[in-house]
Amino acid sequence: MKRMTWLPSRGVCMDINEVLSGIKPYQTLGMRAGIGENGSVCMSIPLSENYNDKRTMFAGSIYSAMVLCGWTLAYRTLNVNAKEYDVVIRHSDIDYLRPVRTDAQAVAIVDGEITVKPNGKISVPVSVDLSDASNMLCARFKGEYIGFHAD
Repeated sequence: MKRMTWLPSRGVCMDINEVLSGIKPYQTLGMRAGIGENGSVCMSIPLSENYNDKRTMFAGSIYSAMVLCGWTLAYRTLNVNAKEYDVVIRHSDIDYLRPVRTDAQAVAIVDGEITVKPNGKISVPVSVDLSDASNMLCARFKGEYIGFHAD
C-alpha cells in the first residue's frame, strides 16, 4: 500500500478530522483519513468493522468509504484558506471488481478540470480507487462533487 500521512489535527482551513468525526459512517465504520502523494486523500477501511456474511468487505461500506474519501478531497480542494464552500455529491458510479478480504485503502484524486457552472456552483470531478492489503485494485469510483457557498 502507498504511504500516507494522517491528516493533522489542524487542517489548512479548519480541522478536517473534526469535520469527519461529525459524519456518522466515518465514526462507526472505523475509517481513518490521510494525505497521500500529490495531495490525494487516502482513507483506510478496516475489514473487522465492515464484513458481510461471506467475511468479505460489505459493499455498502466500500461505497461509503469511497464517497467519503472523494468528498474529503473535494472539501479540502475548495476550502484552502477558509471554509467558503459546502460540498455535496451530485453523481457517482462504482464498479466492484473483486471481493475485499483484507483491510482496504481508498485513494481519491481530482480527475479532470474543476469548473464553475453558470449558477456559480463549482464542479469537482473525482476518481477513487480502492485496493486491498496486497495492493490489488478491488473497486473503482467516479463522482462529481458540487461546491456552493456556505451560509
